Amino acid sequence: MSGRGNIESGMRFPADHLPAAAQRSTSSFGLSLQAFLVACLAVCATMVLLGVYLGSYVTRGEIDNAADRSAVFMEAFLAPVVQGLTGSALSPEIEAELDTIAQRLKARSVPVVQVWWPDGTIAYSTQKSLIGRKVPSSQMTAAASGTVVAHLEGDLTNHGHSQQVQGGMPLLEVYIPLHDLGTRQVFAVGEFYLDASALLAEIRSKKLIIWTALLLATSLILVMLGVVVLRARHVVKAHHHALQERLEEAQKLAAENARLLKAAEQARLEAFRVNEDFLNRIGADLHDGPLQLLSLIMLRLESKAVDLQGPNATSDRARTVDLVSRLARELRGLSSGLTLPELEHLEISGVIRLAVDRHEFHTDTNVTLELEELPRSSSTSLKICIYRVIQEALNNAFWHAGGVGQRVTASHEGNELRVVVSDKGPGMSGQKRKESSLGLAGLTRRVDAFGGRVTIETAQEGGTMVTVILPLPYEAGRSTD
Repeated sequence: MSGRGNIESGMRFPADHLPAAAQRSTSSFGLSLQAFLVACLAVCATMVLLGVYLGSYVTRGEIDNAADRSAVFMEAFLAPVVQGLTGSALSPEIEAELDTIAQRLKARSVPVVQVWWPDGTIAYSTQKSLIGRKVPSSQMTAAASGTVVAHLEGDLTNHGHSQQVQGGMPLLEVYIPLHDLGTRQVFAVGEFYLDASALLAEIRSKKLIIWTALLLATSLILVMLGVVVLRARHVVKAHHHALQERLEEAQKLAAENARLLKAAEQARLEAFRVNEDFLNRIGADLHDGPLQLLSLIMLRLESKAVDLQGPNATSDRARTVDLVSRLARELRGLSSGLTLPELEHLEISGVIRLAVDRHEFHTDTNVTLELEELPRSSSTSLKICIYRVIQEALNNAFWHAGGVGQRVTASHEGNELRVVVSDKGPGMSGQKRKESSLGLAGLTRRVDAFGGRVTIETAQEGGTMVTVILPLPYEAGRSTD
């Protein structure tokens, strides 16, 4: 996604700060507008060219029609008078007759009349000074070949007389072939000028009709073109939106696949870690459970406290048997899931009392217990952790300190449980710590698994203090014991 810019009144931002959707919309609209403008220019240019062509065609057609009509009329007047006189000068009688005809034609808006011989000589003209002159003319030559030639206004030829150009009067110059009545061969050319006012009005009227039709047609085409362009823009926009959605969906799928691959890799590593933790827990449970009991049995059997012959023999044997029974139960517990089922329904304070009571029973020593207000509920796994921590710490106190000054205190502050196990023995030297490394390592791993921490301190005057801090859920209840 591109960066987003806030558009506020009176402020402008560059295009790269606009939202991507706005940029796409602006780009799409710009392309559509450009395509529409190009199409409009092409249509308008085509229509203008068509209008010019049709106007020229209509103009030429009207001129030719007017010339053809006039040619028939004028040939009927001129041809009979000059029949058989090709190349010779006209007699005064014929010239007078032509003057009479010219006067009649002038009354019909034909101000100038001339007769040419095919060699370019002017045989007769209402401008007497031109008679007998030989003037080259391409229009006369074309007419001598049998074609009616007509020219309008600016295309008029000037053969040297001012009557050809009438002030303010549009003129049509016409050259017509004069045919022999018998052979139908062209023997002369007639030239005359017509008042073209009516002709020009007719041409303008027809051009107006043509341009009006073209304008309406162009407008209709442009409207239809605009509709098509808008429709195409909507279609392109819809396709672009669909492609964008597919792209975003593909990107989401790719991101999800990457996340799943990462999760699978993490799961694989977590499974490896859990397996290692499981093996460590088995080792810790073997050490904290059966091995501790075996150690107690060995200590009792080796110590003088076991009286197999005296008055306390029965009690000592009962305790030893109980230890062996507990060892068997511990081993069965390991085989059934490494749990302590009797802890499930106990509160935290009950779990601590159970660990202390069993230690006192099995070691025939005393433990001072101090319990503050503690949570009522907790998970079974946390209870097992608390039980094993106290069991391991008290066993170390019995093993290394002979059970002197054993004390267990438990308190609760915030969402943390604090358990302190201490004794008043000689303390743990480096060698003793090495001998207890497996138990201490197992104790530390147990606490670390719950996000807790362990500290082991030896006082200068003697004695060892093991402090364990475990986090508790916020919703845990409290009990007063």
